[in-house]
Amino acid sequence: SESQPSRVNLKDGDSFHLPKETFDRLYPYQRAGVAWMARLFQKRQGGILADEMGLGKTIQVCAMLNGARKAGALHALLLLPVTLIDQWAKEARIWCPGWPVYTYYGTQAQRARALRRVRRPQGGILLTSYALIGNTEDLLQVNAAARALLQSSCGASCVRTARTPASNG
Repeated sequence: SESQPSRVNLKDGDSFHLPKETFDRLYPYQRAGVAWMARLFQKRQGGILADEMGLGKTIQVCAMLNGARKAGALHALLLLPVTLIDQWAKEARIWCPGWPVYTYYGTQAQRARALRRVRRPQGGILLTSYALIGNTEDLLQVNAAARALLQSSCGASCVRTARTPASNG
């Protein structure tokens, strides 16, 4: 059975719930980083988490994703340097237990399998590289998967049509 969640208090009075064992493993500065990202997540905004190497940015992002999952998120897409994909997959499996982690990397068949799996109802975290997503064909594949996921979870009304090289007329 899962322990009671711990709250990461946000400045606007809201809270973002993390599993207690996750919260307890974070240093105070990491909790502050997770709270900042949680505020951005709740406001549907983006940001850049940057600090010295070795202070746990990977762990902070994974902890925030764990909380996002508890808040109902089903899918996450992370773009990484190719050299970090395996390390992030390992950390995501530790810090986001119960949320499937897939890598969009490797052969065309391996990439297609990752997209099929992340489309399943339980969702998942999809990790890929900057370089691979920069490939137009791969970008269109991930974009199509993201659109299908959005449409299945919130209906066509919340999906905006994006102009892609294939749709430019």
